[in-house]
Amino acid sequence: MEAYAALPPCKACEGGGQDTHGTVFEAPLAVHFAGPPVEIAGRRRQLCMWCGHVLLDSSGAIAPPWPTGVLVRIEDGMGSIEPHEPGEELPPGCCALPDDHEPADDGLCERCSGLAVEQLSFPGQRLCQQHLNQAFADEAAAEDQAEDDGPDEAQETRAAADWPAEPEETDHA
Repeated sequence: MEAYAALPPCKACEGGGQDTHGTVFEAPLAVHFAGPPVEIAGRRRQLCMWCGHVLLDSSGAIAPPWPTGVLVRIEDGMGSIEPHEPGEELPPGCCALPDDHEPADDGLCERCSGLAVEQLSFPGQRLCQQHLNQAFADEAAAEDQAEDDGPDEAQETRAAADWPAEPEETDHA
């Protein structure tokens, strides 16, 4: 059990097993190891053997399971088998990669796996046009908020004008 606790959290579900993103398009690209499927009372469930992420959870019309041991690429809510030979380097986005592993630049946006655009404004970030626009908007909003936090010059001038002047010292001798 200690070995399981020492594993890095899954990039898609942060270790909770269930993807909690609002839409499938918000979830990052993730690659998992298909574990053996389990079927109980008409419900089939399949988890990643490495991190426990739910790969399949269906009842009624049962979906076919992933072959045990294959790498399953989950992208935009759809799964596909990721070709991989034993001993090869793990693909970017794999849940088994250590936290300090820098994934190869695959030309995809790091937030949605859409096609990244060339940009110099946010060094080290691979962003698609939509997320680049959002980053610019967030940056502008942060700058506007910083400007709104303190009093402006006109407010300081009005405050100084309203303040009663100090009485002048007179010599009554």
